Amino acid sequence: QVKCTAPKGAQGAFPTFNTEEQLTPGVEVVACGRTDTLPADGGQRMTLTRRYTITSFDSASALAYWQRAVCHALMGEFQLSQGTANVITEGKAFDDIRKAIELSPQNAYLYYDEANMCAARKDYEKALRLYDKAIQLNANMAEAYYNSGLVLQKCGRKAEAVTRLSKAGELGLYNAYSVIKQIGVENKQDGKDTKKK
Repeated sequence: QVKCTAPKGAQGAFPTFNTEEQLTPGVEVVACGRTDTLPADGGQRMTLTRRYTITSFDSASALAYWQRAVCHALMGEFQLSQGTANVITEGKAFDDIRKAIELSPQNAYLYYDEANMCAARKDYEKALRLYDKAIQLNANMAEAYYNSGLVLQKCGRKAEAVTRLSKAGELGLYNAYSVIKQIGVENKQDGKDTKKK
C-alpha cells in the first residue's frame, strides 16, 4: 500500500506498474488497485491511497512457476471460450512451464502439463515427445499414457493409441477402455466403408 497526504488541489503521482512486472528479481506485481481519496484535516488536505498486490517466490522453486503456468493456461482456455483468445497469455504459460522444467527437470508432471498445453494447440508431435518424457520419468503415470493415446488416435495412429490406452487402463484409468472400444467401432466402420467401394 502506498499512501500520501497533500494539500487539497495538489497533484500527486503514484508509481505505475504493469501486471507481472518484476520490481526486483523474484518479486513481481500481481495487480494494481485503484486510488482511494479521503479528506483529511477538515477537508484542507487529501489522503490518497493505492494498493498493489505483489508476490515473491524463490526463483529456485519450480512449483511457483508451475502453478503460474497452470493459471495462465486456464485463463487462456477461458479467454478462448469467450472468443477472446490471447496469444500473450498462452506464451506466458509456456514460458513458466519451461522455467519450471529447467528448475526441476526430473518432475514428470511438468512434462505432462506442457504436453497437455501442446495438445490443446494441436502441436501433436511435440505433445507426444513430452508425454514420452513424462512416461520415461514416471512409468506409472496413467494420465500420460491416456492422453498420449488420445493424441495418437487424433493423428490416425490407432494401433499405437490402443497400446497406450491399454496401459492407462492397466494403471487404473478405466475409461481408457471405452476409448479403445470406440476405436474398435471406428475400425469396423472403416472396414465397411472400404468394402462398399
